[in-house]
Parts: sequence; C-alpha cells; structure tokens
Amino acid sequence: ADEVNERNYYFVSLLTFQADIVAHKFVEHGELEGHFYGTALDSIRRVINSGKYCILNLHCEVSDGLS
Repeated sequence: ADEVNERNYYFVSLLTFQADIVAHKFVEHGELEGHFYGTALDSIRRVINSGKYCILNLHCEVSDGLS
C-alpha cells in the first residue's frame, strides 16, 4: 500500500507480466508470497542510456521440477 508506481516499482497487470515473460523481457522473474517480480531489460537499458552503471544483485533459486 505504501509503494508508488514508477517510484518503487512498475506495476502491471498479471496478464501483461505473463506476456512479458513469454516475450523474454526480463533478466529474471519470480513469485514471492503471491506477488510477482522481475528485472526488466528495458529498465536496465534506461539506466545504461542515462550514463550510469547498472549493478544487479540476483538471488536465484533453481527448481528441479520435482516438488
């Protein structure tokens, strides 16, 4: 409730998020406690094009598909 669109995150509908996954628009994406998150390639490009460095600190989980 305290998060502001385009300041804390970019909020999109679930359908848009799923379409962006299929279109390979994320470096990474996932779900945590019913909320979906992703690091969009366009966001990284905006940082780089502004003359800044973009540093990602990703914490990945690998699913073996057996659970």
